[in-house]
Amino acid sequence: MQAVILTAGIGKRLRPITDTIPKCLVPVNGKPMLINTLEILDSSGMREVVIVVGYLREKVYETIGHSFGRIKISYVENDIYDKTNNVYSLWLARDRLNKDTILLECDLYYGADLIDKLLEGKQECKIMVGKYQPFMAGTVVEIGPDGVVKRLITAKEQHIGFDFSDKYKTVNVYYFSEASLEEYPCQVSILE
Repeated sequence: MQAVILTAGIGKRLRPITDTIPKCLVPVNGKPMLINTLEILDSSGMREVVIVVGYLREKVYETIGHSFGRIKISYVENDIYDKTNNVYSLWLARDRLNKDTILLECDLYYGADLIDKLLEGKQECKIMVGKYQPFMAGTVVEIGPDGVVKRLITAKEQHIGFDFSDKYKTVNVYYFSEASLEEYPCQVSILE
């Protein structure tokens, strides 16, 4: 198993903090978000991590290097991070998606139990979601009675008066088995 962490973005909403450090190295509770993620992955037994870098990538190289604990770190560079998004960064890493993969975004700060919950069960593809709350923004999902995502609903589709009562917000933590990278429906894990 491996993890892919998307860290290429500028982090405009965190300016002026991100004028000098990339978003993934912004400290939360005194610890950079990327360090927190790598510590949790290391303690969970992860041994390979691919980090997609872009904005201020040299700071990530200096801070992380090519290993972290027992994890081997490799990098993919997004040279047009200022014109693209996380989907493009993931596309750049597509050749590395050849085994069971946990996909994470860099602006997450969480505990080890999140990864444990993600890996529960035998589903081939999992999306971590939380019940929609009014302060949330971005893509939400509609879940069928079988617990499988029926539909991803982007912010553009969420018109005035949109009914969020039965929707869940993606929290940008995913698991794909090697087999599911071919094509399987995605099961959700709901945060309580």
